[in-house]
Amino acid sequence: MSFVKKAADAVKKSSEGVGDKANPPKKLSKEKNEQSAKSDKKPKKGSKDPLTPPMSLITATPNRAAEIVMKRFAILTIGKGVNGLLKEYADLKAVCPPPTPEQRVSFDRSPDKNRYKKDIFCWEENRVVLTWPPDASGGDYIHANWIAGLPDVPRKIICTQAPMERTVADFWRMVWQEKCQSIMMLCSLTENGKKKCERYWPATEGTEMKHANLTIKNHNVVMQDDIQVTKLSVSGKHLDGRTGEHIVVHVHWTGWPDKSVPASSTGAIRAIVRTQNFSPLVVHCSAGVGRTGTIVVIEAALRMLLAGREVSIYNVVKEVRSQRYMACQTDLQYLYIHRAIIAYITSKNVMMAIQVSRFVEDYNALVDDRKQAKTVDQ
Repeated sequence: MSFVKKAADAVKKSSEGVGDKANPPKKLSKEKNEQSAKSDKKPKKGSKDPLTPPMSLITATPNRAAEIVMKRFAILTIGKGVNGLLKEYADLKAVCPPPTPEQRVSFDRSPDKNRYKKDIFCWEENRVVLTWPPDASGGDYIHANWIAGLPDVPRKIICTQAPMERTVADFWRMVWQEKCQSIMMLCSLTENGKKKCERYWPATEGTEMKHANLTIKNHNVVMQDDIQVTKLSVSGKHLDGRTGEHIVVHVHWTGWPDKSVPASSTGAIRAIVRTQNFSPLVVHCSAGVGRTGTIVVIEAALRMLLAGREVSIYNVVKEVRSQRYMACQTDLQYLYIHRAIIAYITSKNVMMAIQVSRFVEDYNALVDDRKQAKTVDQ
């Protein structure tokens, strides 16, 4: 049997779930989310400074099982080609319908807290429910969902929209309540002349801002290529009245255009590496679905491959969409997931660059064509 045929058979066997070693993940209920959040432990004393980049995903050496599934993934991706992947993405729309009114109750009740009111819904079942402070007049709604049950992703992830002027306080309520250790920001404050995100953190070292009876302080800012890493502290009162403080590492990757794809095939992995040891992680772009969902899928796929699991990106996207509506919003973002993983595989010398060159050329050509078409439209 040829290697390609074996790979196809392997993927066929895993088509029922996200990976071949696990049943399809289930969404967490609100109660489980709240219980899970309460069980978070603070980093141990003596741990590395949060601004020191962890390197496990980058330095990890794939074992034999990982090499096999990585080769199969690359060969199947090459076999499908760009056109095959575009057709695959188009099929997702039919199998990922929008939520019913019953599945988006809080979204419909809170139009002033939704950045995109018409079509970027927030699932009710696994939304982040704000409970701090107990007497808050702002209600319990924020456009944010927990992502849970992805095989080999050990941390908790929250996908959310970029804060608006009227929701900045709710954003920090969530970060404080859930003791989130890191925020990954994938958009700019302004894109194409349009405001995409409110300035919700202090930009300059030594400065502070206050929201929802919390004090957010900027302790340090480090630039690493197109990634800005800011060490923040959040201080306030716990439910029992005690005053506390915890560190939040803010990672802002500026290399990803709205509804498009990054020029760097390794940029997403660099951003993931900067946050990989932090949990819970908050991820947001503007709407909190396109770029946000794409990077969550990339991390999940990489971790599954390194664990020796067969990976179907189609199934991973489908699962993440069941928890964050419209995650991975465009066909180019779907292609970029494959491109980023192919780049990772070649960086590990599991496949040679020349073996994937045709796919890379076709991908680059399509991205260039879309850019040209967008320029003409504008």
